[in-house]
Amino acid sequence: MSGCRIGKVKLKSGGILHKLPTVERDEPQKQLVDCAATISGFHEPGELAGYVVFGWDRQGLSSIGYFIDRPGLVGVRMLPSFVADGLREKMIETGDWG
Repeated sequence: MSGCRIGKVKLKSGGILHKLPTVERDEPQKQLVDCAATISGFHEPGELAGYVVFGWDRQGLSSIGYFIDRPGLVGVRMLPSFVADGLREKMIETGDWG
């Protein structure tokens, strides 16, 4: 039966609505999520060959996550210098270097 529409939905007596929990994020966390979504959107499905996410807190403790598509041009041995060079290039480009 196509084109069927549901009118008003009423809860039976005793129905309880539960609000789904949301993750509270501060500004740096929101920017991280936005940046990751933007970068992901630059590539078509199947094009992205890897990524690195690196974060640190105010005490200098860091965490890292990465993915490398094994047959890609950037391998495990090249990844650290590839990321460092990319970061330097971006910082010079934006005027944050030096």
